[in-house]
Amino acid sequence: MKTSAKHRFSRVPVVAIALLGGLSVRSSEAQTANAKGKISRNMYRIPYGNTVSVTMNQDYIDHGNTPAGDTGSMDLVGPGTPAILAAAAGTVIAVNDNLNGCGCNAAYGPCANVIQIQHANDEVSTYLHIAQNSATNNNIFLNTVVTQGQQIGVEGDVGWTCGGGSAPRTSPGCNSPVNIVPPGTTNCGPHLHWNVVRAATGERVNPMTCAISNNIYVDGAGYTAAACTTAGCPTDNSVSSLTLNAFGEWRVFQADDQVTASTVTVTNFGSLVLHAGNSVRMTPGFLADAGGYVRAEIGACNTTAFAPPAAATAAIEDLQPIDLWYETEGY
Repeated sequence: MKTSAKHRFSRVPVVAIALLGGLSVRSSEAQTANAKGKISRNMYRIPYGNTVSVTMNQDYIDHGNTPAGDTGSMDLVGPGTPAILAAAAGTVIAVNDNLNGCGCNAAYGPCANVIQIQHANDEVSTYLHIAQNSATNNNIFLNTVVTQGQQIGVEGDVGWTCGGGSAPRTSPGCNSPVNIVPPGTTNCGPHLHWNVVRAATGERVNPMTCAISNNIYVDGAGYTAAACTTAGCPTDNSVSSLTLNAFGEWRVFQADDQVTASTVTVTNFGSLVLHAGNSVRMTPGFLADAGGYVRAEIGACNTTAFAPPAAATAAIEDLQPIDLWYETEGY
C-alpha cells in the first residue's frame, strides 16, 4: 500500500490489526526500481548445504544499495567448492552454465553463469557465478520445479569476480566475448552473488532468512547453513520502545502465536516485519511514519506467509487471521 500519511495505531484489535481511517490490505507495490529498505515477502534459507559455514562478504546494503540507487545483491562465500541450493521452492525461469571465463574486470560482467527461480508472492531469486555445467549436472533446466534446499549448482568464480582465487581466464562465447584477458585484470574469487527481486516492480528486496539472527544477513558475519524449521520460535513475542529511523535498520519479530508491538516508530527507510502464527497486535503508541516500511503477516514460524492477489482488498478488521497481509510504505 502506498501512502504519504503517518499511520498511528490507536486501539487493540480483536483479531489481528486495527488501523485508523479505513485503510485496506493490498499486495500491490509502488512501481520503483529501488526497494528502499523493503524485506522479502518469502522466507528463504541460506543457499548452501546444512552445516556448511559461509561468510557474508557484502550484504544487501554494502554491495552498493542506498536509498538513492541500489544493487541490493549479496556475496556469500563457502569453503572449497560447495553445493548451491535453492533458497526457496519454485520454478527455474532462466539457466545458463556453459561459461568458464573469469577475471576481476568489468569486461567479464556479461560472462557469469546464472540461475533464476520464480517463487511465491511474485519474488525471483538469482544465483550468479556458478561453476560451469554444475546446473546441468544437477538436472536443472528451464521450467524445472525445485524444492527448498534442493541442489541447483556449485559455487564458482565464473564472470566478473574478484579475490585471491584462480588466475583470469578467457571467456569466448559470452555476450561480450573476452577472448584476451584485458590488461590489469587481477585474480578471480569464488563466491555466490545472489539477490531477491519482486518481479512486477524490479525491486531488489532484503531476503528474510531462516536460521540466522534477526532473520536478516549482516555484512562480514559468518553463518552455518540450516534448513528452515518451525521449531525455536517463542510462543509470544513483544516489541516495545523501538525506533527504526534509518536505511539499514532492519528488525524481524516472529512468534508461534502472537506478536504485540507498542511504542514503536518506523520511519526514514527503517524496516520492520511482524510475523506470527495467529495474531499481530499493534497497540497505542505504534507509529509507521512516511518513509518507513512495515509489514504484518500471519504464518507459521520461519515459513512464507502468502499475500492475497493484488486485486483483493478488505478492511483489516474484516480479515481472518489466515488472510492477514498488511504492508505499508511512505515513499
